[in-house]
Amino acid sequence: MRQSRNIFAVMFLALLAAAVGSCSGIFPTEPLTPARSIAGTWTTSFAVPMNYQTDICTGSRQTVMKATWTVTWIITAEEGTSNGVDVEMHMSQSAGVPVSGVCSDGVYLYVPEPSPIFLQGTISSSHLQLYNENGAAFDGNLITDNIAGTFGAWECQIYCSGEQSDAQKFVLTKNH
Repeated sequence: MRQSRNIFAVMFLALLAAAVGSCSGIFPTEPLTPARSIAGTWTTSFAVPMNYQTDICTGSRQTVMKATWTVTWIITAEEGTSNGVDVEMHMSQSAGVPVSGVCSDGVYLYVPEPSPIFLQGTISSSHLQLYNENGAAFDGNLITDNIAGTFGAWECQIYCSGEQSDAQKFVLTKNH
């Protein structure tokens, strides 16, 4: 009885290995192509809350000011790829409001993100990831005519500073 179970187990494993090998074409090895074209101009319908952060006060990343951004993205397809995009990001910033109690000496040193900045990335189905060489990044999703995600920029020179949106609160709408 035990011998027949062992034979059955060996046959099952052999069939399973053959089945998995023949199914390798089912799982894509390349990134998914975009669900739809996202090329064009996208803008925020409402000001995006942003947290200005630095590590100069405590040695660790802390929000020292809050502001809002109004943002425009100009998205173009990256030549030579089926899912690469280039983004020119323009933003206007409201005056920052200091967060009390973070820096005891009242010094809120941070380097604001310039405008415009340029991001590159990929869209896979409806997921969009962007980045640049200076530490700016966006991770989000395309939902009909909206892109919703989280933006952050963090750059270190003598000290580190940057901006961070609240999770999934960075929302842009396609202009038609």
